[in-house]
Amino acid sequence: MHPARLARTFYSEAFEVNLQDNDIHIWLGPDTGLPTDAILREVLGHYLPAGQAQLARTANGKPYLMQQGADPLQFNLSHTLGRVACAVSRGICLGIDIENRQRAINVDEVAQRFFHPDEIQALQAITDVAQRRQLFFRLWTCKEAYIKAIGQTIAGVSLQQLGFDCSAATIRALFALPAQQQWHFHNQACGECEISIARARHCAGTDSPHLTFFSFDRWENGPSGQGLQHCQRAADEAL
Repeated sequence: MHPARLARTFYSEAFEVNLQDNDIHIWLGPDTGLPTDAILREVLGHYLPAGQAQLARTANGKPYLMQQGADPLQFNLSHTLGRVACAVSRGICLGIDIENRQRAINVDEVAQRFFHPDEIQALQAITDVAQRRQLFFRLWTCKEAYIKAIGQTIAGVSLQQLGFDCSAATIRALFALPAQQQWHFHNQACGECEISIARARHCAGTDSPHLTFFSFDRWENGPSGQGLQHCQRAADEAL
């Protein structure tokens, strides 16, 4: 469901967020230059008791909660031109990437350098420039979402080997995924942006995840201090 079609509007301090085992929540809003940790603490504050959104980072810079329970929250954040997206779920790992399709980038040159041969073939089969550009960013965000989910960096992997097939409703990885894990990939067009999510669970879970968007239009000082204002919520959508 596109965030523009969200139905209910309310302030962040006025609602509760219920994250089930099979849910993925996506928070979308403007990138106003606030520090990443400040945004994460505000978002995670909807899921955790007061004061428990204490963050640390891995050697590669991926944030995680210092206090982890038996069923820890997984979360990830991404920026693009003027937009920020944060994903929250439960499971083994989670990654999100958002990219603005209007970025000044030669998609054909980048694809030749960094894409899987099957991805290059899929791009070359599209004659319409706008459609080819959209597929490029779908594939690129899938790569970045997966890389972030596993806690790696672009420099630490081979982008050519991390190929994806986005030709069907279900996105398919063209490489061997980690054993004993069930991976789901999802792409969402949002205005001028493409958003991709990669989430892994233990193989015991077989149902497809459900996605819920929370869209906010600005940060401002409210009754509970600085926070997400004018949040909008969408119904779940099966991936």
